[in-house]
Amino acid sequence: MVYSYQQKMIVSKKHLVFVCLLLLMLSAQLSVAQSCLPQGIVFTTQQQIDSFQEDYPACTEIEGWVAINGNEINNLYGLSVITSIGHNLGIVETEALSNLSGLENLQYIGGNLVITDNPALLSLAGLSAVEMIGGDCIIGGGWEYGNANLASLDGLENLVSIGGDFEIEENPVLSFFNGLNSLISIGGYFNIRDNENLQSLIGLENLVSIGGYLGISKNENLINFEGLNNLTNIEGNLKIGFYFNHGGNPNLKSIEALSGLTHIEGSLLIHSNTKLDSLTGLENLTSVNGNVEILNNDALTNLNGFNNLEYISGNLIVEMNDSLIDLQGLNKLKLIDGSFKMGDYAGFAVNQSLTGFLGLESLDTIGDSFTIHGNNSIEDFSGLDALRFIGGSMTVVTGFDSLAGLNSLETIGDDLFIMYTRLKNLEGLDALSSIGDSMHIINNDVTSLEGLNELESIGGNLNIRDNSQLVTISGFENLSIIGGGLYLENNKNLNSLDGFDRINSIAGDLSITFSPALPNISGFDALNSLGGSLLIGDYYAFNNGNISLVDLTGLENLTSIGGDIDIQYNPALANLSGLNSLHSLSGNLFIYKNHALSFLSGIESISSIGGGIGIFDNDALQNMPQLENLKDIGGNLRICNNEILEDLSGLDSVNSIGGDLLIGNKYWDGNPSLFSLEGLANLKTIGGVLEIYHNIALLSLAGIDNINPLSITDLIIQHNHSLSQCEVASVCAYLLDPQGDETILSNAPGCIDVEEVKTACGIGSVNESYLNSQLAIYPNPASRQVYISAGDFEISSVYIYSITGQRLLVDELSKGYFDISALHEGIYILETEIENICLRRKLVIYNFN
Repeated sequence: MVYSYQQKMIVSKKHLVFVCLLLLMLSAQLSVAQSCLPQGIVFTTQQQIDSFQEDYPACTEIEGWVAINGNEINNLYGLSVITSIGHNLGIVETEALSNLSGLENLQYIGGNLVITDNPALLSLAGLSAVEMIGGDCIIGGGWEYGNANLASLDGLENLVSIGGDFEIEENPVLSFFNGLNSLISIGGYFNIRDNENLQSLIGLENLVSIGGYLGISKNENLINFEGLNNLTNIEGNLKIGFYFNHGGNPNLKSIEALSGLTHIEGSLLIHSNTKLDSLTGLENLTSVNGNVEILNNDALTNLNGFNNLEYISGNLIVEMNDSLIDLQGLNKLKLIDGSFKMGDYAGFAVNQSLTGFLGLESLDTIGDSFTIHGNNSIEDFSGLDALRFIGGSMTVVTGFDSLAGLNSLETIGDDLFIMYTRLKNLEGLDALSSIGDSMHIINNDVTSLEGLNELESIGGNLNIRDNSQLVTISGFENLSIIGGGLYLENNKNLNSLDGFDRINSIAGDLSITFSPALPNISGFDALNSLGGSLLIGDYYAFNNGNISLVDLTGLENLTSIGGDIDIQYNPALANLSGLNSLHSLSGNLFIYKNHALSFLSGIESISSIGGGIGIFDNDALQNMPQLENLKDIGGNLRICNNEILEDLSGLDSVNSIGGDLLIGNKYWDGNPSLFSLEGLANLKTIGGVLEIYHNIALLSLAGIDNINPLSITDLIIQHNHSLSQCEVASVCAYLLDPQGDETILSNAPGCIDVEEVKTACGIGSVNESYLNSQLAIYPNPASRQVYISAGDFEISSVYIYSITGQRLLVDELSKGYFDISALHEGIYILETEIENICLRRKLVIYNFN
């Protein structure tokens, strides 16, 4: 066909119009899909919303966040072009907004959706196109009142997933969850709290998985969990109620809708749901990877619902369930990896109606501690017959007539506490062979400890205390190892220790205090080593010790004590027989207030004491010949207030004391019958104070003549009313060159004060004082030789002694100096004789190289 010119022009114009129209359409589409506002936007007035499309033409995809917050805002129609929000959408404190109409085109929220404190909001209509929220979804739970009139979640019908947490809190008229029917998964936790009118969870039927915890608490009218029927997996905790601040669901009666739940990654916490009478609905749980806590559920009578539960990786805590009768429902439970706890030390967390452990027949292992406290209706442990192992401590406090039911228990990894029970014996622990740490049997009604016959070792202390009916220790016949101390304290009727026959060593202390019926210590026939201290009596003097104890028979094979011996407040103790095999003592020896003790028979073999000796207030003690083999005392020697002690015979072999020598003391008083110190004649050195105080019969200090004066730090001679002779060599030498304080007063004439004693010693004459002023020793400290001069006087001889008094060198200074190169570094005493007068000085030798 051939077109005319006009026809061609018409076709060209039509074609041009079509092309222009096409370009305009493409441009319009591009402008509709335009992203905008990366910094976000805040709407505080209705005018801002109404003019949005004019102010931001073609803005449909907001990159930043959107905040809607203003009391006059009553509709969102001006936002109808928005299809996505890249960050958060917050609708907060809008007093006039009743729904969300205007957001029908919004399909995607990249951040959080927060809707709270909107008192006029009735529904969420307007969000029907939203399929995904990338962050959290928070509805209610604001600073003031949540969404006070929100009655429905209609508007979220197409929401499939929430990437973060989901909180529905403080929406007081919300009764159901209709509107969430498409929701399949929540990436974070799901918290349903304080929605007063909520009756069920209908509307959540498609919810399958929760990535965090599920918390349902303080929903006053919630009756059941209908709506969660398809929930199979919770990656965090399941919290039904909350113990603090009345956080339960007070009208919750059923959790049957959880019957599809097969996995809880965290803990299962069922707290303070006062009408919940059954746990039916948890039958598909075979394990819980955290704790299981059943607390303060007053209507719960058993634990049926846990019928397939075999493993708890955390703790099992069952407390304050007042109607709970037994533990039926846990019949398949084999392993608790953490602790099993029923009750607390305050006695508040009890299960008042619980009569036993029926329901735990399969429980084999508790990985950590087992605590039963304050459940007074429980008579025994029937139901725990398969329990073999407790990895931590076991604590049984109050109640219980028997330990029957624990017959398979072989090992307790930590402490065993049995306290304040009605038990008469420990039968039921017949298979128990080891306790990893300490065993405490305190304030029970036991008369014997029968039932521990297989126990071989205790890793820590054995503490048997305040059992007023206990008569005998029998029951420990196979116990051979105690890794800590053994403490027998305040058992008023205990009259025999037979039962410890196999113990050969105790790593810690052996303490036997306030056992008024105990006549001796027979029963320790195999004991040869004690790592700690031996305490016989009452350390604190509250209970007057062991009033029937007459000797220490039973300790004849004890050869080593690593700590102290404290023998205190035993009024009938006549001697120390029983300690005859003891040759040395690492610590101190204290013998205090044993009013019948007349001899120290039993400690004749002791030759050294690493610590000190304290002998106080023993009214019948006359002398101490049984200490005749004692040579060294590492600490103080204190002999005070022994009423009829006449002399110190028995200490004749002692040549050194590492600390103070106190014969009487202003705090403990003196020895009123002591008249002689001759028993200390061989004592050469002490390492502290020399104190002779208030020994009213003492006449002379003869006996302490040989103490090196340089070993005395202070001298006290006071209130010895018959003492007239103080001028013994050690005292005179000290007063000549005192190393510390010198106190002499209130003694008899001849020893009234320091000046009188100095005069008696011949100290202070003109000749001697002048000679002292002329004597020069240099260098001091010295290294290889020392020069000595005395002015115009001739030095006839020079002696060097060790600090203990041993003569080491003699020289007549023929070379003009004293060669000391053969001596080691240290402190020595240099003595010169000038004009028949001996002068002493301290000499320090030091190797300057």
